[in-house]
Amino acid sequence: MSKTYELKLVWSSDHQSYIVFRAHLDEMTLGQYVEIEDDVNLHSVENEHTNPDDTKPLAISVYRSTRQELLDLETKLKEKFPIILTTKLLEMEEESWKTGWKDHFEVIYSSKFAICMPWQISEKSEKIRIEIEPGMAFGTGQHQTTRLCLQAIENQFEDREPSVLDVGTGSGILAIAAAKLGATDLFATDIDIDAVKAAETNSEINQVFISYSHTPKPDFSRQFDLVIANILKPALLLLAEPIKEHCKKGSTLLLSGLTLDQKDSVLIVYQGLGFVERKTYIEDDWCCLELFYDSPV
Repeated sequence: MSKTYELKLVWSSDHQSYIVFRAHLDEMTLGQYVEIEDDVNLHSVENEHTNPDDTKPLAISVYRSTRQELLDLETKLKEKFPIILTTKLLEMEEESWKTGWKDHFEVIYSSKFAICMPWQISEKSEKIRIEIEPGMAFGTGQHQTTRLCLQAIENQFEDREPSVLDVGTGSGILAIAAAKLGATDLFATDIDIDAVKAAETNSEINQVFISYSHTPKPDFSRQFDLVIANILKPALLLLAEPIKEHCKKGSTLLLSGLTLDQKDSVLIVYQGLGFVERKTYIEDDWCCLELFYDSPV
């Protein structure tokens, strides 16, 4: 039986410096085989209520099929974070890792959708079924922002079938949802090639056609009726101008991946580009902004 290797990264310093560490990992584009074992939001570095003395150990596991790749990663990280990062390299059974996450997956329901694994049976047969096969624990759609975006997307198809762009598609759940609602003109992008592969697989499972692109931002010039970006705040700010360029006049923009305390700082940037707040969807500390593109600025 083939093996998978796990590099366990344990962070023992304060949460604010942990945010820097997490951002460094993101920049390294580690791909889909990553498991984060913490409840720390990336916004906490800006949160005035964050306790900088909180030193509860935080763990991230990175999985690869070759030992050398993880040894190289371990060396790079220890050079940059030599004191406050401890590591442990483990060997595990491939089959055990591939299927272990399945035991913890629950069907996700929105007002119109049931997001399931292919082998699961939805208890609400009236829901539109979306099947997700994320591979090695990638993009199951369990997060609050996925549910918020689904709710917002559902509201965009009440009287039209808009053209759609999904920026940072992940495993493709949101683009697939738009397709299931009737959209036939769909494009989706992601910086992570593994995410694009997973999204393409999920599109095939759900028998919908979506054009995918592996780029940090859309690499084409056309505009859309509905643009979705469920990504983190830094990416939303970095991509604000490119996102605007892909919005038709009178289009709708959905922004998520945001906590409530990040909302205003992101909103003010997009308002400066000609967007008007229309609605905010909220679940726990997370939100999804529905913006209207009023006029070019």
